[in-house]
Amino acid sequence: MSGLIYQSYQVTRNIEKILIYLIVSAFISLLAFGKFENEGVYQIESHINFWVYSFVFVYLLVMWIEHDKYLKTSLNEGTSLLFSLGLLYWMYSKNLLAFTSIWTQLFSLVAVLFSLFSIIHALFPLKHHAFSRFILSLGSCVIIIILSVEHFIHLNHLADSNVTQTWADHLLLILQYFLLGISALYLFQNFILILQYLPNKYSSSYVSDVKATTQEHIQRYSTQQLSTFEALFCMFISLMAYLTNIYVQLIPTNVCIWWVIFCCPIILQHYYKPNIVHTASHPQAMLTQNQQQRLKNRKKGNRK
Repeated sequence: MSGLIYQSYQVTRNIEKILIYLIVSAFISLLAFGKFENEGVYQIESHINFWVYSFVFVYLLVMWIEHDKYLKTSLNEGTSLLFSLGLLYWMYSKNLLAFTSIWTQLFSLVAVLFSLFSIIHALFPLKHHAFSRFILSLGSCVIIIILSVEHFIHLNHLADSNVTQTWADHLLLILQYFLLGISALYLFQNFILILQYLPNKYSSSYVSDVKATTQEHIQRYSTQQLSTFEALFCMFISLMAYLTNIYVQLIPTNVCIWWVIFCCPIILQHYYKPNIVHTASHPQAMLTQNQQQRLKNRKKGNRK
């Protein structure tokens, strides 16, 4: 939960609200302790495990309901570049670049083309238009879902294993859960964006819904461009981390990817005033002026 709380604070900048969300989520998720249908002997351990997932899901749902109209996880060339490089490293670790089947060939081709598209836009001052912003936003959305789900599956496998762990393994596990909390908010938001493309029987016009979702992708992608230094810095940090981990195999692939995505903007912000800081660690910075004013008005109303 520490990673989720950290990311929630980056969005809300309000500790009191986060505490309220936690209390509400904990109260609602107590329903998980009710007896399951067709359950024989009541097993408290299974209900506790189910409660943990229920608590996180309810918390994410509360965050989404409360802040969806005001705060979006904004994207720009920096995030697209980091996620693209992370995807290529993930594909290499999964041996997907070997083109062993027609499906891996198709997936790899699309992924490589998108990564090249993202890298070119990051390195060169190409003017953004609606199509490029939509492609970069949608592609980043899919990558976030892939990396987040893979990270979740990896931690589930660790939880099911009974391997004796050292203190270093425990520290690594804490880090992985922290990164899972950060990725959970991304996963939830971007999963909702993907679901909005599916037909909805309660909607009067599917075409209008698709247009609205497409416009949402376009609007959340910033036209602000990276400098060549910022792009090269991100590529250098990412490649050094990934190549080192390939040879040393110090930490799992998913941990390395999310750690780079989390740390790179912070490092760059510390030594330089970049455009990329308006990304994963600082989603609030990419709000439009209208959204910022609406958020300020809400905060003033809450204080009253």
